[in-house]
Amino acid sequence: EIFDKIKKSPIKPSFENRSILNTIDDGSRFDFVSLSDVPSYFSGDDEVQFLKKISKRLNPQGIVINRYYLRRPENTISDNYINITSQFTSLISHEHVQMYELDIYQKTHEI
Repeated sequence: EIFDKIKKSPIKPSFENRSILNTIDDGSRFDFVSLSDVPSYFSGDDEVQFLKKISKRLNPQGIVINRYYLRRPENTISDNYINITSQFTSLISHEHVQMYELDIYQKTHEI
């Protein structure tokens, strides 16, 4: 049902089947990035810098949703974002699995 609504809307989504950290280097610009348990697998510099790296290709006011299951990344730099998760508390409470933690960030400025 949701897919059919998207197809009928003026929104033209693009789907990438590759690492977001590689996608950001190809000149693509995004309004929305959804990372479903992806950050849980980052380590080292990627764990700390992934939001900063994504920001380089995220349009102003763009949104990044991070969904975590087993592990929340530590020390992630989110300086050019605001955490807007609290604006979606009602929607999040209707998530049926109830096993994931979410962070929803909105880009505030260029770095």
